Parts: sequence; C-alpha cells; structure tokens
Amino acid sequence: GEVTAKPGGGAGPQPERVELPGTLPVLPLTNTVLFPALLAPLLVNTARSQRLIDHVLVTPDRLMLAAAVRHPVEGSPGPDDVHRIGTVLRVARMMKFPDGSYRLLVQGVARARVEEFVGEERFLEARVVLLEDQGDPRSVECAALSRSVSQGFQALVAEHPKLSDELQVIAASLEDPSRLADLVANHLELDVAVQQAVLEELDVAARLRGGVAG
Repeated sequence: GEVTAKPGGGAGPQPERVELPGTLPVLPLTNTVLFPALLAPLLVNTARSQRLIDHVLVTPDRLMLAAAVRHPVEGSPGPDDVHRIGTVLRVARMMKFPDGSYRLLVQGVARARVEEFVGEERFLEARVVLLEDQGDPRSVECAALSRSVSQGFQALVAEHPKLSDELQVIAASLEDPSRLADLVANHLELDVAVQQAVLEELDVAARLRGGVAG
C-alpha cells in the first residue's frame, strides 16, 4: 500500500487558523480518510512518499494535503487517482525505522480542495484552497444533533473493546459540533467511500445527521 494510517488517533487541539502556501504536496492515502482536528499515526514506506515527507519536513509549516485514493492503482497514484477534497495535515513528529520506513504523527488542520495539480515528477503537488464549515454550528438543530451523536458515540465506545475509554471523555467535552462529527466518523468502522462523503460534507448539521444515522 502507498500509505496506511492506523485508526484510533485522538482529538487534537482546537483547529488553528492556517495560511496555506501557494502549493502543497499531496499524499495519497490508501483505504484511509483522515479528518481535520485529529492526531493520527501514519506509516510511509514507498520511496515516492518518503521524498514527499523529506520535502515537507524542511518547509516552514510542515504542511501537506492528504487525499484518499479513489480506486486501487498499480504503482504510484496520479492526479486522476485521488479525491479532490482532502485534509491539510501538519507533521508533528517523524521517526525513521531500521527498515527505512517512516512513522509520522500528523495533526489534521483543515478541509481543503485541490484546485489544480501542478506537478507529479517527484511527488504530487497542487494548488489547494481551504474549505470552511457551512451552516450555523450554534443553531438549536446542531445542539440537539450534537447531544444525540455524543451520547450514541459514548455508548458505542463503552461497548467496543477496541475503542479507548478516553474517547468518551473527549466526545463528552467537545463543544464544537464540527469536530464532534469528525471524531465520530474517524472512529466508526465506516467504508472509505462513506468516510470520504463525510469529509466532503461541509454542512455541519448534515454531517451530524449522518452520525446519528450511523
């Protein structure tokens, strides 16, 4: 696989305001969708992706866009093989292992869309624009949906041996409906296509309704 992420990353700190550089490297993710405001481990073990990470580590902000691969590909995914909407990630930590693979800790920063791919020689690079949440997160509907999603998720965590108990505390304490919806989508064992749909849903109430239904 090109890059794999282990589920089970916690919730990161509050989302930051971020200024994107003109272009960002694009890291294709296989069978994985990462969400903003989450801290997640990543394993990188192909030469092309390692070149990308080496580049990211020497940039001032250590930012890249992670985008899920649409379908299985042989060799390296190209511009047509990855979804246009992904998550801007900051590399928080990087460790190199004796087998040459890289283990990263990445922090989700924001949703973003690829406007145009500008390079694919060394690795994929694109002009990227940030995507903002839509709808009013402070609405009565969002508050009610948040409560419902939070309670349902806490009950699920209590019954699920693989999910850590601290997720109950995080879910109970999250006041941002957008981050709650992302936290839940990140930890439910959803199909990648479903997770991608959640990522692409900018309307927070609609994203929460998906969490209630799920």
